[in-house]
Amino acid sequence: VVTGIMSVNGEPIKIPGPGDVIFFSVKDIKKEEISRGDLIGNIKSPPKLVSEVTARIIVAQDDSFELTEGYNAVFHFHTCCLPCKITKIISKIDPGTYKVLEANPKSVKKGELAIVKIKPSRNISIEIAGEFPHILCSFAVRDSGRTTAAGLCIDAK
Repeated sequence: VVTGIMSVNGEPIKIPGPGDVIFFSVKDIKKEEISRGDLIGNIKSPPKLVSEVTARIIVAQDDSFELTEGYNAVFHFHTCCLPCKITKIISKIDPGTYKVLEANPKSVKKGELAIVKIKPSRNISIEIAGEFPHILCSFAVRDSGRTTAAGLCIDAK
């Protein structure tokens, strides 16, 4: 049972919305028992955990970088950071129309947009674009301290 909710500026909030940054307290749970990346949700409709994400990504690394199937990096979903693997590059798509430019490409380079399958190292909770605000569906891909790509979840299983 949540006993108090307030915004980051200290104002009370009755019902926070998706993407709101809040502080809250929960009856009978100590602060030390809650960790970064933990979820809270409605008991009648709890957050779902998924083992595979289909995403639309754009490569943001330098010209020599190519994202390929099997690429491993740290994905930043909300406050959760965990290793993930690109298991399949489904297609390259046009950034303006989202029409398929190339099916099953071998790689994706800087500035190119693609649809990919991602396998997290453990199950995660991520929202699907169109069902929630984009901020809850987006993620960054980082490798060796550099952002290599950014993406948006379009499906999850």
